[in-house]
Amino acid sequence: METVNRKPYISVIITAHNRKEFLKEAIQSALNQTLERSNYEILVIKNFKDEEIDRIIEQNGIRNIFTRDESTIGEDLALGIEKSEGDVLCFLDDDLFFPEKLQTVFNKFKKYDELSYFHNGAYFIDEKGNSIKFWIEELDQDLVFKEIKSLDQLLKLIGYGLFFNMSSISVKKNKISPYLNELKLISTNPDVFMFFISVYQEPRMFILSREKLTKYRVHQSSSVFIGTDEKDLARNKIEFWYKSIRSNGIIYEIIKKDKFLAPIIDYHIIKNKFFIHLYGERINISIIEIFKYINYAIKEKDLKEYIDAFYHISLILLSKIFYEKIVIYYRRRNFMYLKRKYEYYINK
Repeated sequence: METVNRKPYISVIITAHNRKEFLKEAIQSALNQTLERSNYEILVIKNFKDEEIDRIIEQNGIRNIFTRDESTIGEDLALGIEKSEGDVLCFLDDDLFFPEKLQTVFNKFKKYDELSYFHNGAYFIDEKGNSIKFWIEELDQDLVFKEIKSLDQLLKLIGYGLFFNMSSISVKKNKISPYLNELKLISTNPDVFMFFISVYQEPRMFILSREKLTKYRVHQSSSVFIGTDEKDLARNKIEFWYKSIRSNGIIYEIIKKDKFLAPIIDYHIIKNKFFIHLYGERINISIIEIFKYINYAIKEKDLKEYIDAFYHISLILLSKIFYEKIVIYYRRRNFMYLKRKYEYYINK
């Protein structure tokens, strides 16, 4: 007969840096699981004290871990991983788990001993909890990959959110633990880090599941919809893209010898450089980077990506002569596009 004092198999790491509004809901969703409680632990990593939240944490046997005000998301996650005891890591911030989330994760990792990375589907909600549409394509069935066979294979999966949303990601702890120093340097998009580091090492098995086990909360202040006017949007976007370049550069240094993974990170770094340049901060873009960008877009075998790539390259080339006009056009067009996009999602 199993005892309740055994080591937990899953560690749920909840991060809440200066964000307490949805923390109680997130904690409750992690507690309200069909999986036996002795099979998982919950760790809350936060940089604040709150009497009510701390009482809930203490009453439910949750580990309450405090971090620095200046810490990055990577540092908070690394601290949680260092303190965790489980073999499998699940992540949560201000999103929500469905009750069957952890049981499903438990079953998948028990069934496939070589599984390194599991990504589940999600419903998308606004800040009030209302259901909204989002850009992620939906799968018809679970996709199970025992190895990475080609760059094309991975590029096709990006539209399904392969490395999007930490609250949909579960990984083997032993894949991430050797790279905690690098994780501490990550200031944005830790979900990208989790995927690439997990599947960089053998075994490289990963599953992209159609099961919707997470509610992902879309904030108007998120990286998708940041800014109240064109200048505000440009400033926030440029700051975000520079952070992305730095974070992706850290990942690239680890995986740069991998012929399938490294090009995807390289592609995203080049795209971010394009965006920064077109948003009004001149940045050097080489001819080699332009040709790489075209090549990666072609490999995605997606007409939209192909058209988008040539659109951006055309603007980059035109900006050599009409830089200020191109910047004004691009900022205005994207501000209006993101505004309509947000209104569309919210009204659906």
